[in-house]
Amino acid sequence: MLHGSTPRADRRRRTVFVWHCGIREDHETLDLEEAERWSELVQCHQGLITPKKSTSGEGFRYGCPNFTFPGVTKLVSTSKVGDAMVGARRWDDPRVLEERDILLGPDAEAAWKRVLDIRARLVEEFLKAWPFVKMAEMSAYGEHSFYRNLGKERPPPHGDDEDTANSLLSSLSSESSEDGEESEEDSDKGFELEGEL
Repeated sequence: MLHGSTPRADRRRRTVFVWHCGIREDHETLDLEEAERWSELVQCHQGLITPKKSTSGEGFRYGCPNFTFPGVTKLVSTSKVGDAMVGARRWDDPRVLEERDILLGPDAEAAWKRVLDIRARLVEEFLKAWPFVKMAEMSAYGEHSFYRNLGKERPPPHGDDEDTANSLLSSLSSESSEDGEESEEDSDKGFELEGEL
């Protein structure tokens, strides 16, 4: 999970944090010129792939996944502004501007009604998509699927999964070091995985 985790979740916690940034008049450059360009981020959102840089323009310190999580599907549009945030529409699209003006305008009642409508559509679409996420995850991971094993004893691992995972993370860390993105001292720290894989 992003931003750290613990072996068990005994209370609600956020593991993915949004980091909004502005886009310049050319509709290509973001607030930080070092960050990826809008067209590159659109490809990431549309292809469900990991960007090469963070919003700050820095590379990812310990590497990033080189594959798309198999249990993934796209939700249909639930908001014009939401579409613009993931590159499905341009920010200068008239319908995006209309919704933006309602959400950020002086009429709080109209803004709140729009927010509630968007949330209701989002929940409805999420509930329709969730069975496909579970089906794809089970198909991809077989007997190691989270959903197949929910409430059951965990199946035996193939080899030493924790050592394999630590080895992979260390190699990603070393690749970052070769690119000059982290110091040798940082690379030596490595990763310690907690909990079950």
